[in-house]
Amino acid sequence: MVAAAPQLLTPALPPHLHAALIELVPYFIHSFGNRSRIDYGTGHETTFCALLYCLAVVGVVGPEDCQALVTRVYAAYLRLMRKVQTTYWCVGGWLEWVCMGWVWLGWMWNDPTPPQNTSTLRLEPAGSHGVWGLDDYQFLSFIWGAAQLINHPMIRPTSIHNNDIISSYASEYLYLDSVAFVLRVKKGPLAETSPMLNDISGVPSWAKVGGVGLVWCVCVFCVGHVFCVGHVFCVGMCFVLDM
Repeated sequence: MVAAAPQLLTPALPPHLHAALIELVPYFIHSFGNRSRIDYGTGHETTFCALLYCLAVVGVVGPEDCQALVTRVYAAYLRLMRKVQTTYWCVGGWLEWVCMGWVWLGWMWNDPTPPQNTSTLRLEPAGSHGVWGLDDYQFLSFIWGAAQLINHPMIRPTSIHNNDIISSYASEYLYLDSVAFVLRVKKGPLAETSPMLNDISGVPSWAKVGGVGLVWCVCVFCVGHVFCVGHVFCVGMCFVLDM
């Protein structure tokens, strides 16, 4: 992965920006978990978003791309990482971490076939067993997902307790998709497995969920916490980001 990263990122940049690879590659590499600890968490998710921010700094993407960066690029990254979160493969005595071809070429596939003769294990959530992520691994999907649902005529924060709404709209809205993932991987009532998500469902509007509550949480528990920031790799371009 480390060796292939420059070649994988190069097609995303115009020729006059290839010099920026020296700063972009570290963000790319550190967006998919830690091979030594065999874990993944909100710090790595934040690193991926820092990569997107750096692409904006150098002019690859602009304000007109913001919605697509969330609903297409980040959503595709989320699908990939959920596959890694729930399954990783130990092949021939060493960890087959994540094939970078999946990242840029195969992440839209619904069911990539695992290698033969592999054993299935669960990827460890980073940060005190996932305490920093609403679903153990991610946080930003809930913030952007709540923003998607502001002023929705039917779906309310309490709708996460309606299985029909979750199954019907999870493919359209990040927040519902994230809740569906929690329900799929955790067994038991939401109030027991994810008490914070359950409490958030009592907030009267999506604007308060994403614009106040979750933004405050990500600033305090993720960006403002040493265990999460420790996973974020910062080089030159990111220093202009005012958190």
